[in-house]
Amino acid sequence: MSVITWVRRKSRLASLISAPGGISVGAALKAADANLAPMRQEAMAVINDRLNTLSTIRSEDGPTDARVDRVYQASSTILDAASPFDLAHVSKAAHNLCEISDRHQYGRPFDWRVVDVHVRAMSLLMSLPIDDMAARDQVLQGLYQLAHKKGIAQKA
Repeated sequence: MSVITWVRRKSRLASLISAPGGISVGAALKAADANLAPMRQEAMAVINDRLNTLSTIRSEDGPTDARVDRVYQASSTILDAASPFDLAHVSKAAHNLCEISDRHQYGRPFDWRVVDVHVRAMSLLMSLPIDDMAARDQVLQGLYQLAHKKGIAQKA
């Protein structure tokens, strides 16, 4: 019978934390927040720009399939920009729109009202106070219900 032995390597952060005079978790988190702070404004600008892009795509004429692909790209960019910050609900809303646009079948009509609802919802989520989790959850539940009507089940 063979025995498999796993040699676990300690991460650099774990080494720093456990070393005498190392860095505490709280200090590491504060340093990470400080490093991210200058990027937050840039991320907010990207999110607002992509929300405007989504509204523009919605109002354009042209081939539906190409426009839906652009909806996916814009919502994916919002997801990427919001993820590192305290915008988890915006990320989830953008992910929901990605799922809906990704499931679009080429050559079929697309319900553009979905884009309008998501743009308004993401704008609302960005304007709500950070500590108003009940309102944020309620907005997300509405988006999840919309996705469910479009045949998309949410993962637990």
